Amino acid sequence: GATIGGDARFRGVMIAWHALFVDAKIEGSAEFWNVTIGEDAKFKIVFKGVASFEGVTIGGDARFAEVKTAKNVSFEGVKIGGSAEFWNVTIGEDANFRCAEIGGVASFEGVTIKGPVDFAFADADGLSLGKGKPTTIPTFRWSERGLANRCGITLRDLATAPEFWRFAQRMFEKEGERERADAAFYFSRLTRLSPWRVKREGTWKQQAVQILRRIGMLPGWLADCLFLRWPIGYGASLPRTIASWFVVLGGFTIVYATVPGALDGPRAALWSGANWAMALYSSVSVFVTLGMGAVQQTCPLGQTLIAVEGVLGALLMALTVAVVTRKFMR
Repeated sequence: GATIGGDARFRGVMIAWHALFVDAKIEGSAEFWNVTIGEDAKFKIVFKGVASFEGVTIGGDARFAEVKTAKNVSFEGVKIGGSAEFWNVTIGEDANFRCAEIGGVASFEGVTIKGPVDFAFADADGLSLGKGKPTTIPTFRWSERGLANRCGITLRDLATAPEFWRFAQRMFEKEGERERADAAFYFSRLTRLSPWRVKREGTWKQQAVQILRRIGMLPGWLADCLFLRWPIGYGASLPRTIASWFVVLGGFTIVYATVPGALDGPRAALWSGANWAMALYSSVSVFVTLGMGAVQQTCPLGQTLIAVEGVLGALLMALTVAVVTRKFMR
């Protein structure tokens, strides 16, 4: 319940047992530099200025619950022997986790970071996690809505998102969480090629340039969606790959059965079983690149449709083999 009207400096402080900074308010900046805490530590503080936990060593667990800062926070060089929990933390500007070491579970729930985040996940100086329990991030959802807010983690700066999800992927792979690693890889690819990563800010001239940059990214983004994101989830989603088979087969079956000139040969009534059976047979034959078999096609429209479905079928089968192989190799 402490209230400090100005800055607070805890430099080189040594606490042998537990440390509790609960329901405190610091009007200025706070410096917890090279602080050593022998057991668990709990922080529930409102900072009006910069908060720095550089070089802090905590022997047990660390809990940062409902911590709010108006400016940036640095956890550079923090060493936590047990687990670290960040729950309902709001950071007004940047967040720095460079060279942090967490021995147990790392949990980020309800975290809001309004500026860039530096996780520095390279092997030489990255954030390392222990091999005890799996790293905890709330259940992944495969939704593509809201690039900035996923799994209880809000990153206001979309430029930060690819770096964070690549870090999460490496983290899960290290812990053996293969499905979550696939999901993290999927999210990193979502944000990497997104035109919306280009911000609209500044003068009208600067915004015009930013809009042109977005437009320039659209062809690559659209190709990425059509061939990698939507049909196979970047190789990370087998159900989506199987669903793509049914979409292509079903779509061309409907076209062959209902569009005049799409399929040669005697045509029964539009909704007759024979007509739909022939359309399905033709769609499957072309999709798996076996050819039209007994069905001859002379109409230009039908020939075009067959060519398109044949190419899509060949590509989708090749991608399916890659996805299935990747799953079995893991």
